[in-house]
Amino acid sequence: MNTTYAEGPLVFKANPEDLRGKGYYMCADQKWAGSPSGEFMEEQYQPYWTADVGNPDWQPINWTQKPDYNLSLGVIRHGHIWSLTTAEHAALRGTNLRYINIIPPKKRVYSIGESLDLEGMIVSARYSDGITDDELFEGYGGYSISGFDPRRKGKQAVKVSYSVVGITKTASFTVKVKH
Repeated sequence: MNTTYAEGPLVFKANPEDLRGKGYYMCADQKWAGSPSGEFMEEQYQPYWTADVGNPDWQPINWTQKPDYNLSLGVIRHGHIWSLTTAEHAALRGTNLRYINIIPPKKRVYSIGESLDLEGMIVSARYSDGITDDELFEGYGGYSISGFDPRRKGKQAVKVSYSVVGITKTASFTVKVKH
């Protein structure tokens, strides 16, 4: 960052499939020479990007379009960005989860002790408001996996669960663990 002053930094993780790849954004009010507005030492909300938040190299991102209204004078001021999980977004819409669909992962046969590989698996959800989320992700606010034991030989049903406001839907796929 080439700045003498910054305040109100807001850091958030980039969305999956972001054009810049995996990384983080930061927006901060600041003063600096060479700001995108062209005004020396102007205060404005400026976006930055870094690939590694643990060892950041914040690079400024130039605004490609500024607001077109008189009071802004081309300056972006404090705003707010909420990171919402897919489940939180559905809850805010006041919709109910109807069902989930899965396209199973590519790998379905494992050796004993081998970890579950979810590459190629796609989980989607359908809601009562007619919206379909075409791709959910694993983890907080996303789906969870259960039922796989890499030490147990034989066929296993792997369960995929997804919850929105107390409603949980599940789907499953079968894998085989062999010697």
